Amino acid sequence: MLNAGAHFLMIEALRLGAAGLVSPFRYTAILWATVAGFLVWQEVPDVMTMMGAVMLVVSGVLIVRRGS
Repeated sequence: MLNAGAHFLMIEALRLGAAGLVSPFRYTAILWATVAGFLVWQEVPDVMTMMGAVMLVVSGVLIVRRGS
């Protein structure tokens, strides 16, 4: 139910706001997946996964800063 609600709210945010501004916030899913993976399965992402996540987040931040 929470996932369905979150999905609906993301759709509404994209419908009402500028996609270039809203889309980088979708990267918070990386943080929540990491937290859930650790809490449920005691799994820690490997170095390559963390490097990819950092690259995604940094690119999102740069896009937001450039658009402002």
